[in-house]
Amino acid sequence: VAVVTAFGAALGFGLVMFSFSSIRERLDAATNIPESWRGVPVSLIVAGIMALAFLGLGGIV
Repeated sequence: VAVVTAFGAALGFGLVMFSFSSIRERLDAATNIPESWRGVPVSLIVAGIMALAFLGLGGIV
């Protein structure tokens, strides 16, 4: 059971890192984001939205 849980956690972590890095690349290339929101502020907002999305998946399992 512990091996399956560890594998699932690693897979989920990898999925989140891949998703966040691809979104971050798109945000860096976007030109319609205000200057004061570029970089860390918009990344924190995106991380919060992603956290809410993955929190919603918790009810499925």
